[in-house]
Amino acid sequence: MTAITKQKPIAVGFTARVLSLSAMAVLGGLLVGGVGFANIPALHNAAHDVRHTLSFPCH
Repeated sequence: MTAITKQKPIAVGFTARVLSLSAMAVLGGLLVGGVGFANIPALHNAAHDVRHTLSFPCH
């Protein structure tokens, strides 16, 4: 016998959305910026290409 249950959607408040989007933006900025200054040429070049793709001036 199988029971079927309905799940209610989880309500996410405005503050939680803003906080999560802000955290993602900061993490993304740190990732692109941190990798851009890496001593490994492959990582640096990858970050450099991403900056150009996003129209971010880097030089």
